Amino acid sequence: MPADLDYLTLINPAFTDVGFHILISFILALIVNVKLRHKYWVYITAAIGINGLIDADHLISSFFGDVNIFHNMFVFVLIPLVVYGLAFLYGQKEGRGIYPAAALMLFTITLSHMYLDVAAGTPIFLQYPLSTTKFIFNPSITMNSGFVVLRTQETALIILGLLGLAFNRVAAYHMAHTYGEEQGTSTQKFSIYTVRKVVDRKMVRIIYLLAIKVLAPHEITAITGIPLAEVYRRIHILVHLGIVEVKGIRYIRGRRIQFYGVVPGRVLVRNGEIYLLTH
Repeated sequence: MPADLDYLTLINPAFTDVGFHILISFILALIVNVKLRHKYWVYITAAIGINGLIDADHLISSFFGDVNIFHNMFVFVLIPLVVYGLAFLYGQKEGRGIYPAAALMLFTITLSHMYLDVAAGTPIFLQYPLSTTKFIFNPSITMNSGFVVLRTQETALIILGLLGLAFNRVAAYHMAHTYGEEQGTSTQKFSIYTVRKVVDRKMVRIIYLLAIKVLAPHEITAITGIPLAEVYRRIHILVHLGIVEVKGIRYIRGRRIQFYGVVPGRVLVRNGEIYLLTH
């Protein structure tokens, strides 16, 4: 993308191209807001990695007849859609809606790269490797919104923002349906702060983790820093309350280790809140 925007002219154009893509991708990842562990590091790493990989074809284009081999519909749209579809199927199988939500965030990044290049008039080879036809779109088109005249670049940023908001709702849907609610089940909602009035904060963290993944007590200790004895004591309480159950047993170095998870249909984690389900 050429550095013709007034607020970018002071930066080296070669850096502006990738840097602007990374900045916009990171902002879009924040908007989509997939609830990952260390999510900000994941967002910036994905933005740098994907945009850097796509623009790396500028360095090797001379070996392919001056064709930017990664600037095509396969990289921008088709491959991310296939990844999203596979993540959706795997997430359905494992009951983990986080997988399609994360794939959707990656799709947002590749789509934003294509859209910004199109809006800036950068030559792209949409049909490669099927064809080496070069597509160049006119970046000088303006749109009169009734209040201000917007150039293609500004319009592109607005559309990308709306796209990010739409993907945010889809990602939220996937994450909300990680654990399905059974028919005939009534839902009583407790925010994390409300639950803490009933049980302590450490127990809430244990419920949250076990609602996401089956874990052994020592794994919970490693993640949360809660002493192992306290983890065992709280799990014992949760088992008697019918919220947590033993999911499996393994023998590690001769020791019998029990793995725990929430009882199906008892706990739902959605958008930072815990739902306790009762029949």
